[in-house]
Amino acid sequence: WPMALAQDVLSILSISRRLPKSVFRLSDRTGDSGHGGRSLRTDPQLLEIVLTNLIGNALDASGPSDQVTVEASETDQDYIVAISNSQAVPEQIRDRFFEKYVTAGKTGGTGIGTYSAAVMVRALGGQIEMRTSEAKGTTVTVCLPLTRRNA
Repeated sequence: WPMALAQDVLSILSISRRLPKSVFRLSDRTGDSGHGGRSLRTDPQLLEIVLTNLIGNALDASGPSDQVTVEASETDQDYIVAISNSQAVPEQIRDRFFEKYVTAGKTGGTGIGTYSAAVMVRALGGQIEMRTSEAKGTTVTVCLPLTRRNA
């Protein structure tokens, strides 16, 4: 269901920003494993806000013809969503990317999107990280714990 939620977020952002759907690439690599006897138990409303903030930031940082990728995968213990774009995070904010009020190069940017996403991911028991380079662009990865069913 998280990928259905991501699809909804992509549709809303596509309409609200008047972007073609080709700007987004959605990839579900979780398979039909059923999470190996585990399930993702999380707050869908918080997860929707996290995805909206992170995908919106990826769009804001992208050029007009750049693609934003949302990819889901899993390990034995985590459900992982990675949001990527082709642009590097400006060097002056890389070490403070998830801090409150940190922003660069965005007209009207408040620096609250990545901060609030990080707070919500941690509240859900997960982890968030950002990797960036000039050569590979930026990927923000959210890892949410899978729990045993009937737990």
